[in-house]
Amino acid sequence: MEVCSLEDQQISSGSAERSLKRPRVDEGQEGEPEVPTEECMRHPSLYLEDGNVILRCGDTLFRFYIGLLSRKSEVFHDMFGLAQLQPNDSEKTVDGFPVVRLHDSAEDFAHLLSALLDYESFFLQKYIPYPRFAALLRLSRKYEMEGVRKLLIHHVQKHYPTEMTGYELVMDEHGTAAEAAFTISPHPNEVLKLFWECEIMQCLPVAFYEATSRGMNSLTSRKSKVALTRQILTPALKALVAFNGSHLQHIRATVLTLRACAVCKRANLMTVEHGLAPTKADLSIFPLRDPFPKQEVSRILCEGCAEELKESYCNFRYSFWDELPGLFGLPTWRELSKYVILK
Repeated sequence: MEVCSLEDQQISSGSAERSLKRPRVDEGQEGEPEVPTEECMRHPSLYLEDGNVILRCGDTLFRFYIGLLSRKSEVFHDMFGLAQLQPNDSEKTVDGFPVVRLHDSAEDFAHLLSALLDYESFFLQKYIPYPRFAALLRLSRKYEMEGVRKLLIHHVQKHYPTEMTGYELVMDEHGTAAEAAFTISPHPNEVLKLFWECEIMQCLPVAFYEATSRGMNSLTSRKSKVALTRQILTPALKALVAFNGSHLQHIRATVLTLRACAVCKRANLMTVEHGLAPTKADLSIFPLRDPFPKQEVSRILCEGCAEELKESYCNFRYSFWDELPGLFGLPTWRELSKYVILK
């Protein structure tokens, strides 16, 4: 018999009101009764011999430290102070300790406990697998682990920056922010959903941009993990129209106004061919990337014409960056920069 359940706990940032209810009889999948606690599997590496509380997620038991959980989490700090957590003689326990029922996946909660055990070295990693990052971000928000949440945001915000120069470095070295931040690169829709859900405001413009740049088919995918809610999808679809319009308009303007020398007159054809290729190929468009391959430009254009083309598109990219948050109905870069966490 579980002594305490967090399923019905009301958890919200900035709220001091929390309610803990006694557990109800749950059922497993397809209406089957769930496995009794005493028959649950003990986690192979996170059922610690010297732990002093039992945590149940699904059919998995963890044995962990009340003190460590209480120090890192406001929710656990309050919960472990409640008298109802203490078992009485009529209640079953596991190894003599009370059982706290958590309605999180065992895999996600294992990520959290592992990070707490190896706290300093874990957050020194250059890359974090996306599934682990997502689990930690959601659970740190749910259980009010502000220290963990700040470290996670600090890790990711440098790859989803508020400055164009920072994002240029990301694109040059990794291609996308997701590839820069995580060892297992997720679909951009997944990242966008996560940042929206967890209110990582300063990272939303780049997350929106990378999801929208993949084009209509990717953006409107209905696969469970990547399907976007209407609240997210509506501004993204509007921005996609703006992406195509502003990008193609600039390329065409460049073609018409490039002061090509006599030798470089064929630059117009090259510009159209390479500048519009992404749109023709897969309906994706990346206004912040240089669409003109450097080697190809150097081969076809003289130095003066190549510099003119480069300068023209550079000006467009920086102008587009300035307008990027507004395309998705977000605050200005100046406002968003206030959310940046300084280490």
